[in-house]
Amino acid sequence: MANVYNKRTMTPCPTDPIRCESCPTRLEGIFSTLPRERLRVLDQCKADNLYHKGQVLFEEGDPARGVYCVYEGQVKLCKSGSQGRPQIVGIAKSGTLIGHRAVLTGKSHGFTAESLGDARVCFVERPTFLSLLSSNLSVAESLLKKMALDLDSVEDRLMDIVEKPVPVRLARLLLSLRDSYGRPSRKGTEITLSLTREEMAEMIGTTQETTIRLLSQFRQRGLVRLDHKSITLLDPEKLAQLVEGTLSLE
Repeated sequence: MANVYNKRTMTPCPTDPIRCESCPTRLEGIFSTLPRERLRVLDQCKADNLYHKGQVLFEEGDPARGVYCVYEGQVKLCKSGSQGRPQIVGIAKSGTLIGHRAVLTGKSHGFTAESLGDARVCFVERPTFLSLLSSNLSVAESLLKKMALDLDSVEDRLMDIVEKPVPVRLARLLLSLRDSYGRPSRKGTEITLSLTREEMAEMIGTTQETTIRLLSQFRQRGLVRLDHKSITLLDPEKLAQLVEGTLSLE
């Protein structure tokens, strides 16, 4: 398949091609039940592209030309707020499918997908993806389950923003990042995902200044260690207590 989409922001990967059958996250995704011969057909239909930090896969309002599956790296998903401020609505990691909702509805993309670093992403055009769904009931069922789980996550996050104070939202975010991107270090668990303070603020619905102030309070309480490009959780148990309401920063 020719690499024709978003030429300005991606680099084709002609060497070391990704094979769906050997993808380390395949069993966790919607294509886990596809037989070997169908996976090989999918290999022939997809494009394999490399995006660098800050490069855009697609922008909010772009037509949905296909779906994206993250093979390596992370992609942040941003939506414009009512006052023009971007809001991070999710982080797509390895194995995550992106753009499927717009493909299914026939509408334009409702958010912008931007690489947080070097990310290798597979692209499948809309007709191919829809044909695959219609001819493989198990894939369609897996996609429905994924969308239901995503909706649960969105509802939980919305309730957090509406009901929970900002320190609790920040503590919950740090624990969530630990679960997905944590790496043991000598003093705790280092979050390997590189996020700016502004990006963290967008994820919990607050300002950059408030996020910086709260992280400083967390550091003073011995909950985290702050470095220039990383955050290490020193006491996740107390962060969990903060989320549960059994610990106060006062």
